[in-house]
Amino acid sequence: MLAERFVFDRIGGMASGIFQQDDVYMVPAGSVLGAQDESWWLIYSPLTGQSLLCDSQEAVAVRERLAAAAAGTAPQEEPLRALFAADKKQALLTRTVEIPRIRRLCILANQRCNFSCSYCYSARGRNKQELTFEQIMSAFEWFIALRREPGTALTVAFIGGGEPLLSWGCISRCMAEMSARAQAQHVQLGYIIITNGSLITDEHIAFFKQYRVHVHVSFEVIPEIQDTQRGQYARVHANLLRMQELGLPFALRAVITELNLHRMSEMVQLTRLHYPAVRHLRLEPVVDAGLLCTPAAAESFYHRFYEGFTRAVETAAAHGLQLTCTDYGSADMLRTHFCGPQAVLTPQGFISACEFESDEADGHFEHYLYGKIRAGRVEVSPEAFAAFYPPPGTSLPPACQTCWARWNCGGGCRYRREQLGEEVFAQYCQFTRKLLLYTLVSRVRAAYRKLGMPDPFTPEPQ
Repeated sequence: MLAERFVFDRIGGMASGIFQQDDVYMVPAGSVLGAQDESWWLIYSPLTGQSLLCDSQEAVAVRERLAAAAAGTAPQEEPLRALFAADKKQALLTRTVEIPRIRRLCILANQRCNFSCSYCYSARGRNKQELTFEQIMSAFEWFIALRREPGTALTVAFIGGGEPLLSWGCISRCMAEMSARAQAQHVQLGYIIITNGSLITDEHIAFFKQYRVHVHVSFEVIPEIQDTQRGQYARVHANLLRMQELGLPFALRAVITELNLHRMSEMVQLTRLHYPAVRHLRLEPVVDAGLLCTPAAAESFYHRFYEGFTRAVETAAAHGLQLTCTDYGSADMLRTHFCGPQAVLTPQGFISACEFESDEADGHFEHYLYGKIRAGRVEVSPEAFAAFYPPPGTSLPPACQTCWARWNCGGGCRYRREQLGEEVFAQYCQFTRKLLLYTLVSRVRAAYRKLGMPDPFTPEPQ
């Protein structure tokens, strides 16, 4: 029975024991613990959110117990039976992604920017196009009317592509009108704005406080890195201090390139020193086909990002700061698609599924479109939407079918895959698996500490 149910697969160089059809996995975890890879194993059930660790001596017995649980021959009191959840898998595979499930409207108000960031994904699409109040409100009216029950929580995000505050008159007017309409419809509406921080004034701060806008500032934290990659460190720094002084909460987000790859812990320390009110710092690896031009270059970059990021996580935790990146939160997600359904209103009045593809110059722009504002109304194509969000399990690339992390990553970011190419993206996949493994192992160890028990996974000194 064991031979029939248990197979070994090599995913990104990592040997994983997989009860594949049952979605219960045994993953070598020794490297995360500073030991030989197969000296420790993570037993992971993504569908139930449960995981545990065992050493190499226990692994054989655990495999046999898992095989019996999978075959239905294990004793009723076998605790490993709780890892198997065929009903949850069936529920996920039959859950379709439909337009009425959209809970987030992203608005790219313009294609203009007062910065020239070295890594900007939308710089090639710079132009004078800008949304009008009427266009934004047309999109909002469509968005809020999608079979909304009273009390439904929705988010409107004014994001980059261009700098949102260059369209402040229009945006502020829209927020005021949106709030009134959401209140009349008994819908809970939250706002996010992502800005480079250089244009923020006391007027903006007062408005953000009034409407409880979650402000995210794209900022590299380290002075010389900000000035090299983005510019205007002194101005943005002063604005952040002013926001802090006036009691406006904000989060910081930075892009990690070769210049700051080894300085993430320093970025955490500077954040705590200058902006103690900040509780959320996001560090994202750059998407740059020029830097990540070969699998070897990508492997090196992602390895160093992993090493620096995980060290910075520990530094941040010691200071009460939440450090994250897109892939670090995947352990808390159970998904069949990488992106949840969203509507992105582009400066041309199109409705897109991806906020990073905002203009024809972006290369794959048309692949993400499923609607357009026409004569003051949003017209959407259910067929185009369905093509981007196919039935669960039908669109995963072959390499994802047997991957132990597939329920957490949902097949990975389509935009990143297209930008980097399959060979380089494979290195990104290996990085995301390792980061997920680090998260899961860290949580098991934290559970021991919470119970007041010694950490049994600390490697002995060599």
